[in-house]
Amino acid sequence: MTKKLAVQLSTILVVLICIFLSFSRLTTLEVRMWDEARNAVNAFEMLESGFSLMTTYDWKPDHWNTKPPLLIWIQSLFMAIGGLSELTIRLPSVLAGLAFIPILISLGKRWRLGKSFSLFSLLCLFCFPIFLFVHTFRTGDYDALLTLNMFSYAIFYYLYLEYEKRSYFVGFFICLFLAALTKGIAGFLFLPGLLIITIIEKKLRFILGQKASYIGLISVFAGMFAYYFGRESIDPGYWQAVVNNELGGRFLDTTERHWQPWYFYMHYLRVEGLRFFFYSFPIVAFFALLESKTRRYALFSLILILSHLLVISIGQTKLYWYCLPEIPFIALIFGLGFKAIRCQMQAFDQKRWLSWMFPLIFLGIPIFDTFKTIGSTGNLDIERHEYFIARFLIENMDDPSLLQQTKVLVRHYYGHVRIYVEQAEDKGLALQLSKPEKLEVGDKVLLSDHGLIQQLKDRYILEHVKQEYGAQLFQITGEKSLD
Repeated sequence: MTKKLAVQLSTILVVLICIFLSFSRLTTLEVRMWDEARNAVNAFEMLESGFSLMTTYDWKPDHWNTKPPLLIWIQSLFMAIGGLSELTIRLPSVLAGLAFIPILISLGKRWRLGKSFSLFSLLCLFCFPIFLFVHTFRTGDYDALLTLNMFSYAIFYYLYLEYEKRSYFVGFFICLFLAALTKGIAGFLFLPGLLIITIIEKKLRFILGQKASYIGLISVFAGMFAYYFGRESIDPGYWQAVVNNELGGRFLDTTERHWQPWYFYMHYLRVEGLRFFFYSFPIVAFFALLESKTRRYALFSLILILSHLLVISIGQTKLYWYCLPEIPFIALIFGLGFKAIRCQMQAFDQKRWLSWMFPLIFLGIPIFDTFKTIGSTGNLDIERHEYFIARFLIENMDDPSLLQQTKVLVRHYYGHVRIYVEQAEDKGLALQLSKPEKLEVGDKVLLSDHGLIQQLKDRYILEHVKQEYGAQLFQITGEKSLD
């Protein structure tokens, strides 16, 4: 087998693994209760009411989710093409993850590090446990798209420092704007690290002397101002909600009881986010810094990782997905480290195949663990009562005689349930979300909350129709006497 053929086959294999990990059992898991469901409802209502700068929930302006609507626009577009489903809700995140395939392959060529660097980086990225978790690259949340845009603008900027090619600078500002349009101020959190890199590279005077620097920054901020001004003009009070939620609230104060100690992200990456990779990271980083071919790029990646980690660790509200933008650069460190180790091994041994053995053996256990995790994805949260109704609807959606004219009762937030109610309505089933005080004799009722079930039993005569996944379907046949 020729070297060229071996590289081509290796590339195809890695790409297929990445695609498999991205799509395998993607729609098995119910729509997640909070952010994913909220985004999906925002997108569905925009699809029904038409394109807008304003997102809505229950057809009212949404001031709980105050992020800019780039993801919502994309989800709404996919829903227009493929209908409301787990796939169309999650496809933007999946495609954002898959976009790293051409990006890292191109980066290997641009940095003259070869396919081995790109392929090892990709394998690590897609095999990091955090990649598969809820709220990352396989659910309909903001963070996958944010991570792609932040990674892209950081790479474009560094390429501009390296090659001084104007198109890279344009790419930097475009991706910076897209990052801000994805998740507001969070999209700018690589800028402190890029400033440090600019100083280390002795390019600060060069950047400050470029007219394009000022035109680009003004364009980005003008674009964001236009969005916020336009939204405020049709949705009074939105800007104040942004100030309370993003510009000060989440960073300066703990919101929704998401307080964690300052070392939360390091602990999370060690225990869950990276696991095995966490302990080997210092080793591969050491070799990446040791080797002259990889040192510069390793330092670039480390500065961005550490500066971003410092900023989010200072913030008072801490959630594990806030560290997601660092993950592709951690994968770069592993790719650079493996490349450096191969260079060191080849210096002592002329048998090239031996230099591949260490990385392949190293990745064996994590890849196995990743496939095992994918296999158990469908069991996530199966015991949580919040998802009982969603699972019941999923399993019985094709039985119109069972679900027709059913009222679905939930006590509090119901965004994730509404997705499946809307799906049922698309199939011609007359389901509706309801409250206990709106029930009548003859209604068919689906619920899972034990308190609500007892409330109904105290008031009505119930005929049990079906129980599955902790959800129960009743027919109200009469009303009990109050005596």
